[in-house]
Amino acid sequence: KLAKGQLRGDSYILENNNQPFLFLGESASIIPLAIIAKILGSVSTTFAIADLIFPALLFLLIHLWLKKNKFQLTFSILGAAAPIIIPYFSSLVPFLEKEGTVITGTIKDPLFLSRTPHPQISTIFLFASIFLTANILDKSSKKALFLWAILIGVSLYASAFVGSTIALSIALLLPLLFIKLKKSLLKPILVILIIALPLLINTIDLKSYIDNDFLARTTYEQKLLFPRQLRYIAIAFLLYLIRKDSFSKVLLATVASAAILSDLHQIILGYAIDADHWI
Repeated sequence: KLAKGQLRGDSYILENNNQPFLFLGESASIIPLAIIAKILGSVSTTFAIADLIFPALLFLLIHLWLKKNKFQLTFSILGAAAPIIIPYFSSLVPFLEKEGTVITGTIKDPLFLSRTPHPQISTIFLFASIFLTANILDKSSKKALFLWAILIGVSLYASAFVGSTIALSIALLLPLLFIKLKKSLLKPILVILIIALPLLINTIDLKSYIDNDFLARTTYEQKLLFPRQLRYIAIAFLLYLIRKDSFSKVLLATVASAAILSDLHQIILGYAIDADHWI
């Protein structure tokens, strides 16, 4: 739809073509694919090319940030490769395989990061947001704060899972951000809110179109994940105890946000929206 310039409507049902855009909350991740598809003139080729481009970009982003922050070269390479090659490692330790899931993916998705746009592209926004938030807590300038505000605002459109996780993590970090940045934080927050406004309006408008058919296509039966989330919080908290730096604080807030949202959205809505995608 985006490649054709259509910014509204249900992608699956023609009769709903004029309703609010169901995937506006993923548009930041979809637009790069739409641009490539427009250039190549083929959606199927775009998906193949995406498997080469975006995992490489994610690797470079993580590797260069770790290297810049004085992590050892071997660690920065392995740390950058791990989310791409073994994304399920932390969820399976001490096992390498369990109940149809291996460290590289699942039976249905043997190479998990090949799923585009989420998590293949949306994960780039997630890591970039974590890294830049940590950077401005350590050292900020007007230019850095403006870039941070733009990145956070745009990342809200990466996917429902990444966007909501970033939003809650920034909310949790607000006291620390205000202590560090004081009044200089007000303008960046305003920029984020302005960028997020179309998404908020679209979400409110979309509520009037939600019916049983919509829910059947987009949701699952409620199934709380607790206490599975505690594993990830424990890992992030251990890193915080070891490092106690801005990065570990931001990472802990991000992990805690994803853990909370994976079950909180089910409790509020009464159904699940791919709850495991948050963690």
